[in-house]
Amino acid sequence: MKIADFSIKHPKIILMVLIVLLVFGVLAAFSLNRNLIANLSLPTVVVVTTWPGVGPADIEREVTDPLEDALGTLTGLKQMTSVSRNSVSIITLELDYNEETDRRIPEIREKINGVTDQLPSDIPAPPSILQYSTDLLPVMTILVEGEGSRSELSKYCKDELIPTLSRVPGVAQVNMNGDSRDVVEITADMDRIRALRLSLPDISRTISASNVSLPGGDGIYHGYSLNIRTEGRYESLRDIEDQVLAFRDGQYIRLKDAAEVAVREDRRTNYVIADGNDSLVLSVIKQSDGDSIAISGNIREALGKIEAEHAGGLSFVYLKDDSENISMSINSVIESAVMGAILAVVILFIFLHNRNTTFIVGLSIPLCILFALIGLWAKGSSLDLMTLGGLTAAIGMIVDCSIVVLENVQRHFDAGMDRKKAASLGTDEVGMAVVASTTTTLAAFFPLLFITGLAGLILKDVAWTIIFALFSSMLVAIIAVPFLCSLFLKKDTKKTVGTRIARRVEGFMSSLTQGYQNLLRGALANRRSFLLGTFALLVLSILSFRLLGFEFLAQTDMAELEIDIETPGGYTLEMTRDKVLRLDEEIKRILPDEVESSYFVVGQSGSFGSGVEHNRAYGTLKLTGVGQRKRHVTEIINQLQHEIPRIIPDINASFRNGGVSNLLSMATGGEGFVVNVYGNSMDTVIAAAEQVQEYMARDPNVVDTDINIRFNQQEMTAKLLHQYLGTMGLSSYEAAMTNRIVFNGVNLGTFYGEDDNYPIELRTSLSNGEIPQDVLYGLSLGSPEGSSISYATFAELRTGETMSSISHRNKSRSLTVSAALRDPNVRETSRRVQDLLSTRGLVPGASWEIGGTTAEMLSSFQSLAVVLSIAVFLVYTVMVIQFERFTQPLLVMSSIPFTMIGVSAGLLIFGSSLSIVSLLGIVALAGVVVNNGIVLIDYINLLRDRDKMPLEEAVLTGAASRLKPILMTTLTTLLGIIPLAIGTGEGSEIYSPLGQSIFGGLFSSTFITLFFIPVIYLITEKRRERKQLEKSRETGESGGGIQSDPEPNPE
Repeated sequence: MKIADFSIKHPKIILMVLIVLLVFGVLAAFSLNRNLIANLSLPTVVVVTTWPGVGPADIEREVTDPLEDALGTLTGLKQMTSVSRNSVSIITLELDYNEETDRRIPEIREKINGVTDQLPSDIPAPPSILQYSTDLLPVMTILVEGEGSRSELSKYCKDELIPTLSRVPGVAQVNMNGDSRDVVEITADMDRIRALRLSLPDISRTISASNVSLPGGDGIYHGYSLNIRTEGRYESLRDIEDQVLAFRDGQYIRLKDAAEVAVREDRRTNYVIADGNDSLVLSVIKQSDGDSIAISGNIREALGKIEAEHAGGLSFVYLKDDSENISMSINSVIESAVMGAILAVVILFIFLHNRNTTFIVGLSIPLCILFALIGLWAKGSSLDLMTLGGLTAAIGMIVDCSIVVLENVQRHFDAGMDRKKAASLGTDEVGMAVVASTTTTLAAFFPLLFITGLAGLILKDVAWTIIFALFSSMLVAIIAVPFLCSLFLKKDTKKTVGTRIARRVEGFMSSLTQGYQNLLRGALANRRSFLLGTFALLVLSILSFRLLGFEFLAQTDMAELEIDIETPGGYTLEMTRDKVLRLDEEIKRILPDEVESSYFVVGQSGSFGSGVEHNRAYGTLKLTGVGQRKRHVTEIINQLQHEIPRIIPDINASFRNGGVSNLLSMATGGEGFVVNVYGNSMDTVIAAAEQVQEYMARDPNVVDTDINIRFNQQEMTAKLLHQYLGTMGLSSYEAAMTNRIVFNGVNLGTFYGEDDNYPIELRTSLSNGEIPQDVLYGLSLGSPEGSSISYATFAELRTGETMSSISHRNKSRSLTVSAALRDPNVRETSRRVQDLLSTRGLVPGASWEIGGTTAEMLSSFQSLAVVLSIAVFLVYTVMVIQFERFTQPLLVMSSIPFTMIGVSAGLLIFGSSLSIVSLLGIVALAGVVVNNGIVLIDYINLLRDRDKMPLEEAVLTGAASRLKPILMTTLTTLLGIIPLAIGTGEGSEIYSPLGQSIFGGLFSSTFITLFFIPVIYLITEKRRERKQLEKSRETGESGGGIQSDPEPNPE
């Protein structure tokens, strides 16, 4: 090849290119961000609206419904779901994957602004728009301990600590939980208000209207232009206390006559429980392009300096640090890669038995890895479990091209040719074959770049990594290898370890080749029996796939466990906190040696965009390391899921895996098995959900089931009697506002003090205390005439229970039925439940669909099946171009189905399930396994065309001659991938199925290639020769002449 001649003739240029590659490769290695997995930025937007103190029914009617009507008209909207809970509305918009979510945010904001006037006026803030991304999850959780009160520590964190940490490179934001703040609390005395004939709404309006600072525009004073401003804000608590409320009986009634004004610690909106203690924590969220390990190191350094400055008055405990898991996982993959590279080089030395040639081929490994790192750097990818897994999987494959070139160069060199000429001629002879074989492998990976959905987000970086590595292996083989051969190729003249190994290897290979020829001769002689046995084995292997579990991604053990907690509706924040403390105690009793630390947030759920919910909590358990435990995290989850409901019956605790599995669960809307039920009537949906729950509970793989509905939200309603209300000159708004102030309180603005700013809150003694039975008789409204009217004269008090949350799917009422599974065989569980749903059906008017991770898995499997089909077609196309024939590529590709024998065996032996990662291995095999067949058939054709060798002799001779290079390339790939397949480190479960499927499939297909392809080749070629002979005879008889025998290798 001319490019090889150029590299040989211009060694200085090639040397400088390699040096530049080395420099930029090292630079890329240190510049790539290190994360657990790539950011899962789904085309999902969440609209969150908070309305404190309002029940689910009112949230649905006043907030969710108007917003859904507006947002439902978005173009490209795939699905819209919502949940209306106490004080919060959460609407999730799932867009098509071809939509650019960033560009849709302004349109979504415009839709919301269009209905702002329809939303309640007392909503504290406009709806917030959040784009779903796993980068919004904290990478660090830090416990802050210090002297002083909680509000003082919270203020220090807010004013000093959070700004300091926010300036750390790569940090997007720092959130605080478990904090408290001081407020100016105006506590109204209901008896005094009634005696003074005042009303709470009047007090609220007066305080709000008095504490103002407004611009007055521009004016001219003494000929100069100036700004005019009206300043009326309170400057001290005394100003607030002296605020005049009314003038009665010749006297001014001031606020201090009816209420107490004081700076107090505000009531808590959440609690953080860290190892059983009430705590204050900071959560660090990184930027999308941030390096988790670098961020962690910089934050620890900054906090170390702060600790030193405060000399024991301030300390920090790291409850969660993703960099620890990331470092261990990445190191584990790197160790697998290094071990694989060492094994590949060892096998090369055994076969090549020459230090120089082994060095030349071995050098291709770091060169290709550096090239791949440059590609990842340029693309903006990160070093994570998937990209490193892809690099490790490619290590054994990237030496194949170099082996082919070097072996041919070595053959010419051994025949007496000088190094440069041997390098040029040897590369020229096999150069196109190297390009073709690499192209077939690349053709298998190329369609993976077009996968949509969550599988595409996860697998694209793996595909790019392998593509970069394989493409670079081709360039190294036809540029760097001939260059290195022209400089370093020489014969070992001394008796070394290599020569001793050479004699033994050559003796072994001679015996192996002879034995292979004998076995192949027997297979050729007994073709029918051989084919029947081979196909029987294939059928058995395909049937064995039924023994495999099916899951989206393997359950990784990252020594973390996530918990979602729900207590009965009506539980106060403190009651939920007490239940969480009990749960924490019981977990540590059940798992005394397996839990290192615990961390819970009480007052909100762990779902994306959740608001304040007093009866919800979430937590994280940090387990002991994988090497310190005898059980996998999934076994621990099953035990807790079984025991906790018996021990604490009035708490609903859901346990799920942490780490990558948690990210996946949040990205897909829940792990396990999920069925969504929807319809127009809530009664219909509830009845249908109960049917689905019954069907699920029958399945032997289901541990526990749950419907996301609770009729336990306590509600008190003051029913206004309009026939009395109107005659007294009172309005419903005045009555409702009185209720709100009495039981919840209202914010009246901000007091700007000398040292800090404080929210002003108007409350009563009932805002934080127990509501008495005769509460209505203690409330009053001021009439227009100035009299005080008891609330009991125009209202009735009613109590009851209502739904704690209301869910919609595409504007219809919906419920979700979920099941925790004993083992990850989601596919079989899904099939059994779907069969029941299809045969028995649901109540009229109800519909159902599979949701959560299960739906994503089924969709991804279908996408990968399409990708595999496209990959096979592209591989066939490349081989047709190479062979310039249509049938022989089909012979080569006949080895692809037989990879299933090894794939199923490999996954079963290692106890893995069929996942998108193992399916990626199957797609990769479509491009890898044909290379051996290409080498085999190409050489048999050469013997028949060039040496005019008889068909059967050409098959036997060609197969025996190609045995060594086939074994060399196969063994380097197999040994290079063994550490990846074994995968012993934390997080290895996610990428090891890739190695297991490639190892098993390549192992089985290699032996099938060595026997099956020669047999099929012989059968098809004999049949073709026979047909052409018959055709020639027919032609001869019709023409009356004698025709010569056909060529032995027609087509």
